[in-house]
Amino acid sequence: MAKITIDTNKCIGKGICVEICPFGVYQVRKIKGKEVAVAVKPHECLLCRACELKCPAGAIRIEES
Repeated sequence: MAKITIDTNKCIGKGICVEICPFGVYQVRKIKGKEVAVAVKPHECLLCRACELKCPAGAIRIEES
C-alpha cells in the first residue's frame, strides 16, 4: 500500500494527477477556498509514481507503507 502525501501549500489544483493516474486515486476539491488535489482512493495506488513525477508544483510524495 502507498502512503500519499500532498503538500496543499504547494498544490496549484491543475488536476494533472487526476488525468495521469491510471487508477483514479485523485480528485481536485475546494478546501478552504483553494482547489487542491486529494487522494480519495489511496488504497488503489500501485506505486507507479506518475503523479509524483508529473506534478508541476512538486506537491505529491509517494512512499511505500
